Amino acid sequence: MIRKTVAAILLAGMTLSACACTADAHGPKATTVSFAHEFVDPTTETTVLEIETGEFVETVTLKGSGEGETYQFSYDSDILQYTGQGGNFYLCGSTATECYLHIMVQKDDGTLYDTTKESVMGWILKEFKLNSGSRALSYATSEDNIFNILIESEGKLIKVRVGAADKWPYSVEQLANAIDSGFETET
Repeated sequence: MIRKTVAAILLAGMTLSACACTADAHGPKATTVSFAHEFVDPTTETTVLEIETGEFVETVTLKGSGEGETYQFSYDSDILQYTGQGGNFYLCGSTATECYLHIMVQKDDGTLYDTTKESVMGWILKEFKLNSGSRALSYATSEDNIFNILIESEGKLIKVRVGAADKWPYSVEQLANAIDSGFETET
């Protein structure tokens, strides 16, 4: 009886650790933001804290959707890990298939943001302004636990797909601001 109880407790612990978007004892742990509201709650009216960039800043070159377009993207490797494949990143302490970000960039002629906004009108969760003054919105389609962020940023349209959205310790505004501020230079 004791063996079965111990086995059940171990199995439950392994299941919870496999499903969670947090680090185990052997891996890095994501930096958490105190008092951050749930990512999936578009109605929360709280002060949004910033993701502070630590000392582990890395830069990668991401390809845009057009011929020869490339963009420099800087990120805090204490929070995100780069998979080395296009615009794919994931939260430290998770895997690339759990809490992931897929970032797509394309040149914006001034109409792409509005056109895309119209096409997702029924799914928009929240619209907001970023610290840079850029417009952004979040939306969800019928896919469970996958959210999208759309950012109009200085001649670019940045589309972000967020996996395991309810497990991120950051709000949609914090993620959008961090991503927007990562695209400072164009190459």
